[in-house]
Amino acid sequence: SMELLGTDASMLAMEEGQFTFTVTDAQTGAVLATATNDAAGRINFMNRLPFMEAGTFVYYIQETAGDEAEIAYDTTVYRLTVKVTAHQSVFDEALINGNAVTVHKTQYLLDEITIDKKTSSGVWEQISHNEDPANSDSRAIELQLTSDATFTNVKQDSIQIRVVKEWDDVDPSLRPESVTVTLLRNGSQYGNQVTLSAANNWSYT
Repeated sequence: SMELLGTDASMLAMEEGQFTFTVTDAQTGAVLATATNDAAGRINFMNRLPFMEAGTFVYYIQETAGDEAEIAYDTTVYRLTVKVTAHQSVFDEALINGNAVTVHKTQYLLDEITIDKKTSSGVWEQISHNEDPANSDSRAIELQLTSDATFTNVKQDSIQIRVVKEWDDVDPSLRPESVTVTLLRNGSQYGNQVTLSAANNWSYT
């Protein structure tokens, strides 16, 4: 699930499809499923993950950062680990040309499902572990993350920033025609660059 908060930690309404999330293969990096939120914050991945062999399979679930400048997107990564084992059973027995023939069926069943959350220190912290998934011949297993597996985006308050270029010189003719100003947030460019010149009185809001 996901939630949208204000800077005062108040819950804010979100639009359906406002945020995007992916499931990727931890080994190859391939995106296997994509989903968006609904208005209530639920995230439903409709793609099925088929298992055609035994083994341990690892996936990452995370949010794709959007382009809304006032939103601080959650960078949390959840790790989904699925353990699959092969189970063989008798499917049918028959007589063919007088010979008894036994047909075996091999099923690849989910034995364990574990969900971990990557902490800010880079350590994986387990939040869910299921050693008895409800395997079925006729339907896929529906996996529901616990309430602890939540993406939280924060909508920043809007503020106005005014920048003014002040010259400390005695000869204005030596000044360039313009200067370019870049606003940085956490060391990265935030918003568009602006140009200051005599035309805008060397200022911008």
